Amino acid sequence: MKAYDFICTVCASIILVAIFAFVMAWPHQLLWNWLMPQLLELPKITILQSIGFIVLCGFWFKIKSR
Repeated sequence: MKAYDFICTVCASIILVAIFAFVMAWPHQLLWNWLMPQLLELPKITILQSIGFIVLCGFWFKIKSR
């Protein structure tokens, strides 16, 4: 029974992380597709590109603790 509970917890965690990623990336995608093609003639992006852009910015602008 404990193995079943662990598998359910892992599956639920993966699903929640995926939902959170899409919920966070959706406003970013909408804002990009609304502004950037008109202002700078950049292409529209997909939701997966938006997630990748957010992750990349997290690497670039990560504040170091020391």
